Amino acid sequence: ISDHDYFDVPPFGPSLSQFKECVVAYKGGYVIKSVSKHLVCPECLESLYRYVTDSRNYSLKARKSNGGLLLPSKEVIEICKETEKCLLRLKMQGILKNKATFIQNAIIS
Repeated sequence: ISDHDYFDVPPFGPSLSQFKECVVAYKGGYVIKSVSKHLVCPECLESLYRYVTDSRNYSLKARKSNGGLLLPSKEVIEICKETEKCLLRLKMQGILKNKATFIQNAIIS
């Protein structure tokens, strides 16, 4: 799979359940932790975080957090949701066999 193979994936496809949306928001904390290690721009760092947990996407994080988990911004969650949907569509088309291996290879290369 090359960098732009996802353009062949149709825009329709799976929607995410409430549970998956919560899990994606939970994973968003890991995403911002990883990305923030490489950013030096204060405005860029600020845009990754959320300080108010008024959304249903934060319900899992609220249960799991003892104050130490990072809260991703709404925009980070939307990017993570769209990425998850894209990976699901690729899997449905048979292009993606193992999501974990695909992500690991993408990170390494």
